[in-house]
Order: sequence, then C-alpha cells, then structure tokens
Amino acid sequence: MTNQAIINLITSMYMWFNQIADPAIPFQKADLEKYFTPTFIMQMNDKIITQDYMSLFSHFEEFRSSGSLLKIVMPFQEFFISEDKKKCVVRYNINKTTKDGKNHIIKVIAIWHISQDGRLNRMNEVVNFEN
Repeated sequence: MTNQAIINLITSMYMWFNQIADPAIPFQKADLEKYFTPTFIMQMNDKIITQDYMSLFSHFEEFRSSGSLLKIVMPFQEFFISEDKKKCVVRYNINKTTKDGKNHIIKVIAIWHISQDGRLNRMNEVVNFEN
C-alpha cells in the first residue's frame, strides 16, 4: 500500500465510525468486513477488548446503545506510517456527549496494524479519559 492509500483507509474508517456511532444509523456485522479482518484485535490500555467480528460488533453495539454520542475529531493531530507500511500511528481526540448532556474529551494514540489485503487487523490504543 502507498502512504496515501493508508491515510485514505484510516480516514475513511473513522468517517464511517462517526456515522455508525449514531444509533439512528443502521449498522450490521457485515459492515465490518470493509475495514477489518475477521480476526481483528482491539487492545485498549493493555487490555484486549475485541478479538473477532462478533466481539467488535458487540463492542460497537454496546456504545451505540449506551446513550452517549462519540465523534472522532478530524483532522487528526498526528499521523505516522511505518517505513514497511505495515503499521501507522494516529493521535486524535474523541468528543463524547453522555446521555445527560455532559461533554468529555477522550485523548487517543492508536497504533494500527495493516494486513496484506489492505484491511486493519489490530489496534493498540492508549486512551486517556478527561473531564
């Protein structure tokens, strides 16, 4: 993959995430196939959160039904791509509005592992919840 293809992949995925974070927008497990491998692993602050489509789908459904709204802030604060094009690091904020109307900022540094087929197969995330 080229650097631009990696930037496009990550940007497109986060734009999609911002849409499906709204529970009014339909979301199906099949939607995951565009961006993630079937064995996708999400690790947050050293804890494995998801390890396949089913657990990733459940994770997304959990926050969609929580009453909180999440929005990835773009453009990203920083974006680095490894020389071998197998990883990229993205630093960004998430704006979170809880169901009682309180606003929070979540600061994220995400290390993405990119599979040979151009999808994401792992995310190691360091997250700081503010407010």
